[in-house]
Amino acid sequence: MKLACVHSSAPNAVEAFGLLSERYTFVAPEEADAIVVLGGDGMLLHSIHAHRHLGLPFFGMNRGTVGNGTDLSGFSCSPSMRDFSKGFTT
Repeated sequence: MKLACVHSSAPNAVEAFGLLSERYTFVAPEEADAIVVLGGDGMLLHSIHAHRHLGLPFFGMNRGTVGNGTDLSGFSCSPSMRDFSKGFTT
């Protein structure tokens, strides 16, 4: 699975992007199978708006200041996405 990753300017999001980039190779959204969004609800909504034409799934990880939509607690996802998010849930 090829992943794109976009992030907000929030320090937690920038830090998480750096850590994830050490472990994973990200591609441009146009080349991806899914888009990982690091930030809060605003970043998730912005990313969906900006990339909706690609028809890709979005995986939001709360690394911003607001995160009701990006909160992973109780979130059901594939084992590969659970492994990906391990250590980054709040």
